Amino acid sequence: FYLNEDAAGGGKSDLYAQEWGNIIKFLNSKISSALIDIRDASSRTPLYLIINKFNPFITNIEEFRISYLFFATTIPILFFIFLKKNFKSANLNILIFLSCILMLSPYFRTMSFWADTEGLAIFFLLLSLITFTHLPVLSYENNKKKYYFIATLAIFFSFLSFYSDQKYIFLSIFIYFTLIFKNDLKFFFRYSLVCIIFTIPALYLFYIWGGVVPIESQFRIVFSPAALNYFLSIIGLYLLPIFIVLMIEKKIINLFSNLKKSDLIIFLIIAIILFFTLPESPQFKAVGIIFKFLSLASNKFNINWTLTLFIYYILNLFFLLLVLTFFKKNFKNYIFLVIYTLIFISTFFVYQQYVDPLFFLLIFCYFNFVDPIKVMNGKYIGTFFLFYFFMLIAAVYYRSVCSIYFFEAACKY
Repeated sequence: FYLNEDAAGGGKSDLYAQEWGNIIKFLNSKISSALIDIRDASSRTPLYLIINKFNPFITNIEEFRISYLFFATTIPILFFIFLKKNFKSANLNILIFLSCILMLSPYFRTMSFWADTEGLAIFFLLLSLITFTHLPVLSYENNKKKYYFIATLAIFFSFLSFYSDQKYIFLSIFIYFTLIFKNDLKFFFRYSLVCIIFTIPALYLFYIWGGVVPIESQFRIVFSPAALNYFLSIIGLYLLPIFIVLMIEKKIINLFSNLKKSDLIIFLIIAIILFFTLPESPQFKAVGIIFKFLSLASNKFNINWTLTLFIYYILNLFFLLLVLTFFKKNFKNYIFLVIYTLIFISTFFVYQQYVDPLFFLLIFCYFNFVDPIKVMNGKYIGTFFLFYFFMLIAAVYYRSVCSIYFFEAACKY
């Protein structure tokens, strides 16, 4: 923190050039006026800015950063609480170790050191998931009042996550549909009314904005089909530790052989779409780690761009195969993948931090994997530790040594 580490990149510039100005604007204005201020360059829903309007530690930017750093330390703690609650038979030291792996993520560190808005959304997401996991042990018929209270609290926290960042709407959708299909008609009407009430502020917000983002940021909303490739390469990176463990355990071939005919049809359809939506030229910003690295390698070593695109395409087909193989075919997994795919292809900028550290948390707190994959296992946890350890080393090295190559290459385009 005191060395001003910015391993993920962009943390310092975003805070100084954008978020701090937004915070001061909300601090010195009425919320209703600040929400429609055309200078609002944020692309996220404004709960972060509204909460910080009442932050007592906001005299200057360094004081604010320290206050946010203390807040960010609650996220690994909430992660640990969720793990302890849901994996009671697991060794306590293993759970502590797993929750601490989060602190190796360059994106979590940058978010924490530079007060990125993503942290608030993750905080409420974990609160929502912790609350939601109380419901399976409750009886709706025998204790309706407590069940309604817990269900309402879970969806409330999920909406707070959404009001911190639009991308997190997947959680509210999952909780709502899971509970209404599980319970009776009376629950459906009452719970739907609660969700409608929680949705009203968003409807008003999008009405005064004239869209799902502030006026100044609406240039970001464009159809970007190449982002489907970016999305696959971004999330596929976090499936590699699982793939490595399955390779070591010699289970990966059996998993691939279990793919059904319908999976292969889906694979073929998406593969065709990926081919026709490949990026046309090297990109050095907002495309994820893998494509950025390939763009640099192509530029630095004069690798033919067609060959580079072919490598990128093969990698994405591999990641697509992992997605179809590893995840169970259920609503919980689909709603995340569909929502994030739609968001990615609808925006001009897609950053790795959009799924990190979120995707890592969801692997242990949300996703359902096929039976051979038991992520609460020492091999998986150890592999994720090594994955993030080397990612952090690489990120720090890149920011201190290699980034000049990106800037030089980007200037040519």
